[in-house]
Amino acid sequence: MASQANILLVDDHEANLLALEAVLHPLEQKLIKARSGEEALQFLLQEDCAVVLLDIRLGGMDGFEVAQRIRAQERSRHTPIIFITAYESEDFSPAKAYTLGAVDYLVKPLVPEILRAKVEVFLTLYQRTEQVRQLQRLQIEQARAELAAIVESSEDAIISEDGQGIITSWNKGAERLYGYTAEEIVGKHVSLLHLVEQSEELPNLLEKLRRGERIQPYQTVRLRKDGSRVDVSLSVSPIRDGEGRVIGAAKIARDIGPQKRLEGELRRQAEELAEAHRQKDQFLAMLAHELRNPLAPLQTGVHILRQPQTPSEIRQRIHDMMERQLRHLSRLIDDLLDVSRILRGKVQLRTESLDLRQLAHTVAEDRRPVLEQAGLELLVDIPETPVWVRGDPTRLTQILNNLLDNSVKFAKGRHKVQVCVRSDGAQQQAVLSVRDEGIGIEPELLPRLFTPFFQADRSLDRSRGGLGLGLAMVKGLAELHGGSVEASSAGSGQGAEFTVRLPWEARLMPPSKPSAILQPSGKNLHILVIEDNRDAADSLRLLLDLLGHEVRIASSGPEGLATAREWQPDVVLCDIGLPGMDGYETARQLRRLPGMSQVLLAAITGYGQESDVQRCKESGIDYHFLKPIDPAKLGQLLAAAKKLS
Repeated sequence: MASQANILLVDDHEANLLALEAVLHPLEQKLIKARSGEEALQFLLQEDCAVVLLDIRLGGMDGFEVAQRIRAQERSRHTPIIFITAYESEDFSPAKAYTLGAVDYLVKPLVPEILRAKVEVFLTLYQRTEQVRQLQRLQIEQARAELAAIVESSEDAIISEDGQGIITSWNKGAERLYGYTAEEIVGKHVSLLHLVEQSEELPNLLEKLRRGERIQPYQTVRLRKDGSRVDVSLSVSPIRDGEGRVIGAAKIARDIGPQKRLEGELRRQAEELAEAHRQKDQFLAMLAHELRNPLAPLQTGVHILRQPQTPSEIRQRIHDMMERQLRHLSRLIDDLLDVSRILRGKVQLRTESLDLRQLAHTVAEDRRPVLEQAGLELLVDIPETPVWVRGDPTRLTQILNNLLDNSVKFAKGRHKVQVCVRSDGAQQQAVLSVRDEGIGIEPELLPRLFTPFFQADRSLDRSRGGLGLGLAMVKGLAELHGGSVEASSAGSGQGAEFTVRLPWEARLMPPSKPSAILQPSGKNLHILVIEDNRDAADSLRLLLDLLGHEVRIASSGPEGLATAREWQPDVVLCDIGLPGMDGYETARQLRRLPGMSQVLLAAITGYGQESDVQRCKESGIDYHFLKPIDPAKLGQLLAAAKKLS
């Protein structure tokens, strides 16, 4: 059943009110009786009515004046009014009644059926209007509920304020962003979220809002409950009342801290890429400089040796010089390959239990002549008891050699270089350090010192040389051993100290014995050299000829196979990077030739990765040597071949 509507009956005679009530009772609505115009107006200020039955003749305020005031009140402006007048009354003017907003009039005596019918029309209209209003209210409430749910579930902080900056609403997103609950912050001034140094921002915002301006999203900083700062993107819109007046503001704040951190990370990466690009260019310039340095005397030496009038003593000096420069070139190439393998984790350590004290003493004494030639005094401080570590002796030797070379490179006149070995029982570490009194290191350079290709020497003449690889290799090799390296210096001119820490092996184990060196016999050999580089092949043949061996040269794999089939050599020295058929395939086919299964086969190549060594073994190659081959290693190879033959 629909809710009952109010029907207002206005008459100053009780009998008339009772008569109206009796006629309208069958409609089953709320019949409200008012005995004066004032009483009727007071009721209409508080309640809505479907229709007003208004008598013209009232004591005090007459019906026309009451109707006029009903129309003047906002709530009752559109309420239907039916005037009731005496039969043939000269005081009643229908035109005036309609002018005052009456919808109809009835003349006494009233016909009950007509009265009920007219009232029922307006009652039905009122009820239908109320149904529409109720539906609209439900839709509005639903929309508000949906909007409230959206606001509450939003990750963004959504806040409303009045015109003075007092916070009036606060969603869960705001609670997460700023740390205040709605109970703690609603009713407080928004300046609670502003930094002290933002004293000018809030007045400017409020002034713009008063002018009705919408503030587009901008980045700023706000204060959390715990006192920390948060980067936000903030947009502000004015809130208006029904007449368009600005009565407050709605703010949406989004946490852009992660975005700012990402931007910072991207900037850092861009700077690192730019720095890497700059270092690459610098490295290429350094590499060109370092390669041209030995190439220049080599080229000059070749020219001098070509002159027939060159005395023998000059020729010997040129030979010595060229040998030194070739060693220098080999060292540069080895360093480049080593650091590349180390950085990619391709170096396989051949570890054994060894006394770091003994290794340091041996390496230091081996390098003593180099340091003394540079005017440096070498001091070795080692304990009496062994300091055991599990490590690769070759790579640990390389670490100490690089640190000593670094002291020579950055020497400053005559000073001391100290090598120290000790045990750190608390950290279960063996400690190897090299301290010098050289030019020192500026504090800002220390974090980048172990970066590949980094150079402390930026002078144009590159007087201190090098490619900036030595310390990078020290770091990589130390870490491969499970250790670390660090550098310290009091600054320019104050010297430097490099400290390597390695896992300590507390249990004593005897060091492994070095393998015996093969002793050569006096027998000459048939040696086949398969090499497509003419200069490399000719120089190797000249050397082997001088040693008394018979040598044949093949410039390709197929030519080498044909020569081996015909000549049956004792030793085959084969390049890997051959045109067409490479050295690996040449070796495999060579092993299948009659009489070649036991021949000593060695690769002399520029490919020195661990994978290259493994491929040599899989192809049937006995030895792997990097170009240029060390004459001592070549001698050992030939000695082994003589024993086999």
